[in-house]
Amino acid sequence: MTKKVPIPREGGNEVNDQLRYRALGPLSVQRAGREVELGWAKQQSVLATLLVEMNRPVPMATIIEAVWHGRQMPRDARNAVQTYVSRLRRLLEPARGVGRPYRVLVSTGSGYLLRGDPALVDLEMFERHLVAARKRHQHGDLPAAWSQLDLAFQLWQGHPFTGLDGPVVEAQRRRFADLQLTAKELRAQIHIDRGRTTEAIAELTDLVALHPGREHLSALLMLALYRASRQAEALAVFQDVRRRLADELGIDPGPELRELHERILRGDVGMARSTLIKRFVRRNDLPADVIDFTGRRQEVVRVLGDLPSASTGASTGAATVQVIDGMAGVGKTALAVHLAHRLAWNYPDAQLYLDLHGHTYGRRPVDPSTALEDLLRALSVPAAAIPDGLDGRAALWRAELASRRVLVVLDNASDTTQVRPLLPGTARCLALVTSRHRLAELEGAGHLSLDVLSPPQASALFARIVGEDRAGTERDAVQEVVRLCGYLPLAVRSAAVKLRNRPVWTIGYLADRLREGKRRLAELTAGDRGVTAAFGVSYRNLTREQQRMFRLLGTCPCRDFDTSTAAGLAGVGLETAGALLEDLVDAHMLQELVPGRYRFLELMRQYAASLGCGVEPEGGQEAVLVLGPYPTPSTSCPP
Repeated sequence: MTKKVPIPREGGNEVNDQLRYRALGPLSVQRAGREVELGWAKQQSVLATLLVEMNRPVPMATIIEAVWHGRQMPRDARNAVQTYVSRLRRLLEPARGVGRPYRVLVSTGSGYLLRGDPALVDLEMFERHLVAARKRHQHGDLPAAWSQLDLAFQLWQGHPFTGLDGPVVEAQRRRFADLQLTAKELRAQIHIDRGRTTEAIAELTDLVALHPGREHLSALLMLALYRASRQAEALAVFQDVRRRLADELGIDPGPELRELHERILRGDVGMARSTLIKRFVRRNDLPADVIDFTGRRQEVVRVLGDLPSASTGASTGAATVQVIDGMAGVGKTALAVHLAHRLAWNYPDAQLYLDLHGHTYGRRPVDPSTALEDLLRALSVPAAAIPDGLDGRAALWRAELASRRVLVVLDNASDTTQVRPLLPGTARCLALVTSRHRLAELEGAGHLSLDVLSPPQASALFARIVGEDRAGTERDAVQEVVRLCGYLPLAVRSAAVKLRNRPVWTIGYLADRLREGKRRLAELTAGDRGVTAAFGVSYRNLTREQQRMFRLLGTCPCRDFDTSTAAGLAGVGLETAGALLEDLVDAHMLQELVPGRYRFLELMRQYAASLGCGVEPEGGQEAVLVLGPYPTPSTSCPP
């Protein structure tokens, strides 16, 4: 998650403490209790985009996409956004003194940022009340839980961002619709726990009809009916669910419904006293979100916009899978974990994380069978119930997930063979997969290939690590350092951490050290977590033929090259050279500029060169050496 900007204070009070934002319905702003006229829909879309990222910078490109989302975009979209921002500033701060800077809606290096107190935003407060309600309920404090839910529901005035459209508001609309359903589910549970079965049955009957794929709602309805001495109707609910699942998905109800059904058939007297339905333990294995998560706003919006709502996705039958691939150190895991935290509310039954060690120094990739055992144990499946073979474990894994909403992060995958048995079998679950290889063979999956950061994003990351004050005194040097790091997140982070641990160094001094190309990789290396180590794991996972081509390309003095050049370097035919080049592209160790023309990221070229010198006595090495020293960056080999 990107670092939030502190809210400025003026005269001891927050300068915008009277601005209250509402988005659970039509977007509105109140200043000192009075409504602010926000203008046209596109102007409101700009504000909405900034509001959902309050106290975090939003790039201009993200705002433009949110407002026009590829439809009828004007040629001067940037100027249009600037006009909307100017109008919003006057509306939000009408009393700003002449010549004084704006304090609420401020410019950043690449876009804008909305400052404010999240406690004055209904979106934020709804989530806070819901979290508080769940905690009070778990501790058995039913009146306090009910009070928190009541406060949460009072915030709703209609569909979120009514009247607006675009990827940002649509993603928020889906997210809060699911949160609202979760709150209604909890409200029905509290009704049952307090003995108000009539109210619970009335509400749950409507909810089950609207969301037939949400099995826990059916379980709550069965319990409420049983508590109301309507056993036959409770059993009929189970039969309806079983028939629908068999017809639509070819599966049986999940363990929760099956257990409840059996207890009702037995006339279990404990169910008349128990305050809670037994649910499987909710488990959250997610690593902590990166505190200085920077950039990737467009990627986050794209993924969130592509995912179906967890509450409605069951009818599609297919699993929801999103693959994030990219070169070593580009930030795949950080993005996947960030997304998982953003999406956790949609998958309340469990949020699981598993490192598959497909590209880990000193580790073999995790066998799929072993991975399935770990995942099943995370769902509290007893060891004795876990089959020995891969197929049996995969089948049990899919069966366990059939009635649950689970998010699983499969990090650092080696290939499709390792991943495929681990994927859920229902669209109610989500798998986020990261890999250094393009896993194109995963049918129906979404694919996102990460590139390096933009220069402003890389500079922002560097500044957050070393400190804004320190970076602000040498902005030109910061830009030079991140350029020399190739804008690769791992390299930028390594450089920033080194500088942070050396208070006597200036940023300019670090830039001077990085300019010495032969020592640059050494400067960006810290044990087994540096750039060289990360690249080394990718290199070792190549075949011998791919490794040789990679080394030879590192000795080429050209900034970019084509298939003929590669074939001449390696002494192989054009077809073989082309296949090897494409393999290196798929492994994200080479970039394809246009069809048939390739280049290295600069740091990767230096790594390849360090491996290539003096290593190829039998092939094309002699032909490479006669070409002389590296030319200037603008030089390119002839086709």
